[in-house]
Amino acid sequence: ISPIAAKISESSHRLMDSMSDIVWAINPDQDELNDVIQRMRAVSAELTEAAGIDLEFVAEKVPLHTKMDMESRRNFYLIFREALNNAIKYAQAKKISIRIVSEGDRYVLEIADNGKGFDITQHKRGNGLLNMQKRAGFLKGELRIVSNTGQGTSIQLKFKA
Repeated sequence: ISPIAAKISESSHRLMDSMSDIVWAINPDQDELNDVIQRMRAVSAELTEAAGIDLEFVAEKVPLHTKMDMESRRNFYLIFREALNNAIKYAQAKKISIRIVSEGDRYVLEIADNGKGFDITQHKRGNGLLNMQKRAGFLKGELRIVSNTGQGTSIQLKFKA
């Protein structure tokens, strides 16, 4: 396969994934936190398996039938997706851990990898990190990124349901 054909194939796969995410996010039948977690679990399993990365996915103490409006659901999911994609694409990780818990009236999403990490002070903030910050702002949440060169990265989102 030629490099151009490979690039076209990769772009079309990304576009199909994005369209699938959009269709899912606007489906009014998918309005509970449980629906989001199920999609996150399926997508993370598929992507980490394809990349040969071990996955630990834990969702505990989460009231699964909590309703989420379309925009909140979309922003929550897209923060997850961006963090997962970054870990798979850039971290060279062997393991990714995804944890979703409820702490009082707040939810916590943490995506951590054991990859190469990066120096946050030296890192040019690309669109991905900026988009995650904007989405966290929409959720009225806090996004915390902890990374050190050679020690992996952890992205934590806290927000009220």
